[in-house]
Amino acid sequence: MLSADEVKKIIEKGETSRVEFKSEREKNIDFAKEITAFANGSGGYLLVGIEDDGTVSGVNNPLIFEEKIFNICSDSTRPVVTPEVWKYKIEGKDVFCFYISPGFSKPYAILKGRKERYYTRRGTRTQEASRNELLRLFHTSGQIHYEAVPVINCKYADLDFTGIHGFFNYNKINPIDISNWDNKKVENFLRNKEILVESHETLFPTVAGVLLFAKQPSSFLGYFGITITKYANRERDYNYVDFRLDKPIMGTFSHKGKKERLGLIDEAMEKIKSIILEKSSASLNGAERIIVYPYPEESIREAIVNAVAHRDYTISGIDIRVDIYPDRLEIESPGRLPNTITIEAIKVGAKYYRNQILVQYLKEAGFMDLHSLGIPHKILELCREYTGKEPDLEESESSFKVTLYPKSEKTINDIEKKILNLLHSREKPLKTIEITDLLGLKKRTAINWINSLISKNMIEATSENRNDPNCRYRVKY
Repeated sequence: MLSADEVKKIIEKGETSRVEFKSEREKNIDFAKEITAFANGSGGYLLVGIEDDGTVSGVNNPLIFEEKIFNICSDSTRPVVTPEVWKYKIEGKDVFCFYISPGFSKPYAILKGRKERYYTRRGTRTQEASRNELLRLFHTSGQIHYEAVPVINCKYADLDFTGIHGFFNYNKINPIDISNWDNKKVENFLRNKEILVESHETLFPTVAGVLLFAKQPSSFLGYFGITITKYANRERDYNYVDFRLDKPIMGTFSHKGKKERLGLIDEAMEKIKSIILEKSSASLNGAERIIVYPYPEESIREAIVNAVAHRDYTISGIDIRVDIYPDRLEIESPGRLPNTITIEAIKVGAKYYRNQILVQYLKEAGFMDLHSLGIPHKILELCREYTGKEPDLEESESSFKVTLYPKSEKTINDIEKKILNLLHSREKPLKTIEITDLLGLKKRTAINWINSLISKNMIEATSENRNDPNCRYRVKY
């Protein structure tokens, strides 16, 4: 429950996307609109007895008015919305605060005659939901699967059959060689796999089919690729260079099962790595060049995979954005977290599948694990260990963003550099005595600089007991 002082501060700040003022004289249907709009969005506060300009007008008969609001909810909202209600004395007048939480059973409608009408908040205004907003609400609730909708302007022939055959032949979970099947058998198989769907006696690719296997998905669906932007400064400005990737999610394979042409996720990773390379360090392990990036590569990949898997594809005309600044890397995907999933929940591994078809294909391709632990382990925990900083997870009204922070640049001296290069060049960890012998160092000198590198999170011991004669040292990343 909010305190009276908190309510006064809300009134002082005025109406927002999550705060609405109403006079008690409003029509019943207007109260119903506001209540369902908040339930369809991220929730909000309906303050009754406050005029639009913040003037406190009060409620004359609180008991009758409270009963009136709950009657409106039970008679006019579907599913029924039950707000929390608190009453305050402000400037000597009774004021109600109704808190409407984000709904579990979106979308919520009001009954208007025999018809259901749906409303959403747009800034400080409540308006009837557009077709796309309504589609998004039903998709978020899981009542329809947008991925399975036919893409009428795309033909079966617009799909990349090399990519389709390669995926099913070489996928990680259930490989099936369909290359020698006849056309009818392949069509039936792809319908069962939700790549194709029949509409008006004609086969069309589904949204999932286009995203996964069309040669240029954006030519059929609009902006559904990834835009990668490198900024010269720490804030978004005109000093940047960007790259737009418009590819199917899945790549193609050679006859031996090796990736021949990169798909959207792999292409994005290659482009990101080429941009952050300038802030990376490199060493040689024999003939192999080892690159240490400022961000853990696995964390970047996991964030990209999640963005592709879970973005809201009912929001058209917007790419997934990867913005690379000197001091951070941001991956932002269109759409809020689905339904009532919270950031706190996904930090501990809560599952959420907005796009179940895509998720299944990404799992079969090896992009996603089967346990939904990518965010807690591959992003949060790995970044803490690698960079010493936990990533930020943020949700806005229309997007979800992951912000990664780079390793702080650590200065190392010549002896530390020699120890690092030596450990990089060896396949197995080395004992202290092996390091001293190979580099010609005194034991005490070697121990001092080994301790320094451990404190900088650059190398680690293989044993918790460093007095163990079998304790060895290896490069941490």
